[in-house]
Amino acid sequence: MNTEEALILLDNLLKPKSLNSIQEIVFRHAWEGMGYREMARNCGYDANYLKDVGSKLWKLLSEILNQEVTKSNVRAVLGRYTRSLSIQTSLQTPQTQLEDVVVSSKLTSEVISHQNYKETLDRESTNSDLAVSSVAIAHPRIDWGEAVDVVVFYGRNEELTEFQKWIVDEECRLVALLGMGGLGKTTLSVKLAEKLQEHFDYIIWRSLRNAPLVEEILVDFIQFLSQSQETEATLAKDINGRILRLLEYLRSSRCLLVLDNVETILQGGDSLEETDTIRVGNYLPGYEGYGELFKRVGELRHKSCMLITSREKPKEFSSLEGDGFPVRSWQLTGLQAAEARKVVQLKGDFSGSEEDWDNVIKHYAGNPLALKIVAAAIQEILDGDISKYIEFLNKGLLVFDDLRDSLEHQFNRLSKAEKEIMYWLAIEREPVALSELQKNIILPIAKQKLPETLRALGQRSLIEKQGIFFTQKPDLMELVTQKFIECISEEIIIEQLSLLHSHFLVKAQAKDCIKEDRIRLILAPLAKKLVKQLGSKANLEIRLKDILENCRESQSFEPSYAEENLINILRYLNS
Repeated sequence: MNTEEALILLDNLLKPKSLNSIQEIVFRHAWEGMGYREMARNCGYDANYLKDVGSKLWKLLSEILNQEVTKSNVRAVLGRYTRSLSIQTSLQTPQTQLEDVVVSSKLTSEVISHQNYKETLDRESTNSDLAVSSVAIAHPRIDWGEAVDVVVFYGRNEELTEFQKWIVDEECRLVALLGMGGLGKTTLSVKLAEKLQEHFDYIIWRSLRNAPLVEEILVDFIQFLSQSQETEATLAKDINGRILRLLEYLRSSRCLLVLDNVETILQGGDSLEETDTIRVGNYLPGYEGYGELFKRVGELRHKSCMLITSREKPKEFSSLEGDGFPVRSWQLTGLQAAEARKVVQLKGDFSGSEEDWDNVIKHYAGNPLALKIVAAAIQEILDGDISKYIEFLNKGLLVFDDLRDSLEHQFNRLSKAEKEIMYWLAIEREPVALSELQKNIILPIAKQKLPETLRALGQRSLIEKQGIFFTQKPDLMELVTQKFIECISEEIIIEQLSLLHSHFLVKAQAKDCIKEDRIRLILAPLAKKLVKQLGSKANLEIRLKDILENCRESQSFEPSYAEENLINILRYLNS
């Protein structure tokens, strides 16, 4: 029950009288949990005067309801009274399901005697099958906006349980659901809102995919929560005023606000200079107000929750979140094998060994969207034969534009420093420790910025941490490897070296299996690409020898992998 509904209830209880303006002020502020001094600061009246008005109001309500009413318990008393009305209605119409009972202002106009009310309270305490939880809301007001219709949903029990614990039991005010594209953040946010709706008076779900300004979102929220009593014309023009007004509603009612696709309003690292500090979670110009909104919602006291989904973590979370704080974030990963298999089987019947199934699911790290795209292709091209798909996959012959576009979009948002670390992780192929990466990196500034860069990549949901080791998901590693080959190829064609200096192609000290992988996945496709671009193997050899000679003649004292890399390509061509 929100403030307006409680006032309607009081009007019915007090008939033919009604609250005067001062009584209404006291009731509104008491409903929001304010003390008399805080009321006085807000409305300009003397605190003792307000206390006297309140004392007389609580005494009047105590007489009407035949039980003690105070500023502290008025919400609980009126809540029980309203539930008693709904229970009476359900007793009069046995065929009506209890969960379908609508607790609304209509019920407050029903006439029941105080004796019936007391009897109803007795029934509420003794008939557990009819009792309604004090935290349950019969029918919250919900605006789903552009939320997807979740027809099929597999797994995520751990996530749903943890989020319910955070939001309902621990009353977290700001929660982020983070992860790469395609993992199902949007779907999970909708499912979570559906699951938790009985705990809220209002639920509103909005997507930021089209990057609305924060001013527009604030108007949207307030207009919904005020039931259209407040509009853009009546609200403060400045962001601060609108945020404060929203917080009043978040204090007076239990609200769940969901913002999807928050990464749309965040700035990528591609705009940074090489020497810039890498900061993840900064906002695009004109969208900084979202940061203020998140900060206020996370810091200030209220009884509602804002849930956001994003591929990247907004910067405010770093200082606000923690196990002991009302701000949390969850890094979403892929589905478990059993659930991932069900997602694939939605597309039809498939044949393949258990190993084949495991290989496909592991390659796409249980990403539901990737698995749906791949499953459709296996059906259409290979008649559902997963083993044939694995053969093509091992040869690098199948690349799906939809998957590549999604991964490429995230990769292109990275800064130069972040891309270079992504190249190192793709070259390594296996999880690698920070200390090993530091040995590989020869440029001082890159070595110095390594911890910061790894942290940034983690906040962008682009790398995985396994204990002290770092790695990439297989499908992302495949894309990064292709990008690396494209860059090295271009450097050799135009004879302007950068990555060829800073990154090795084949590591002499690597395990034989890893060395073979690097030759097969990096050196071989690079040589093939260069031969095609230069017209022949002989032309490529001439180009490589010219560049090698220039490197030796330059007499640079800067450390470089260039000579070693050029020699390895020449050796491969003549092997």
